Amino acid sequence: MGRIQTQQDWYATVPWIDRPGADIDAYVDGLPELPDFDLKSKLTQWREQGIVTFENVVDRKLIAALMSDLDYLKEHYRDFELVVEVRGGQRDIRDLAFSPVSRNRHRRHESSVTLGGDNLSHLREVMSMQKVAERYGISDQARAQAKVYAAKLYVQFGLSTKSAPAVVDHSELKELQS
Repeated sequence: MGRIQTQQDWYATVPWIDRPGADIDAYVDGLPELPDFDLKSKLTQWREQGIVTFENVVDRKLIAALMSDLDYLKEHYRDFELVVEVRGGQRDIRDLAFSPVSRNRHRRHESSVTLGGDNLSHLREVMSMQKVAERYGISDQARAQAKVYAAKLYVQFGLSTKSAPAVVDHSELKELQS
């Protein structure tokens, strides 16, 4: 069982300004350089109200760049290893959704399966992700669209042969079919 935390233990973990007797004047006077706003009034506001607003502290260009990065990330989330919290548990974002709409509208690196030329590997990757989506529950319509998509890729990638004319006939893809 854990040790009971004393008031002194707790105060040791909080920022100096939240401790009893925090001396705002001494802190501001001890700074080598003052910011271009009234820091003393902001810190006093924090002590009295528990909230402070700093306007124009972050350059708007930096905010715009961050928002652009977030938009890109939302559009291309499958290209990154991202963990999200869903209903109290952490999951890889790529495991959460399936959409039959192509998201491959951007350049890929040369070792990518889309440019690397290994069509069977690419189809296996697509079908593996479709299986992941099925584990988390997708509609019958989405499941049917996924099967049609895999079948089209099989032909488009030139994998169709006399002995395995359709994706359902290919021995290396059997375990990925539902």
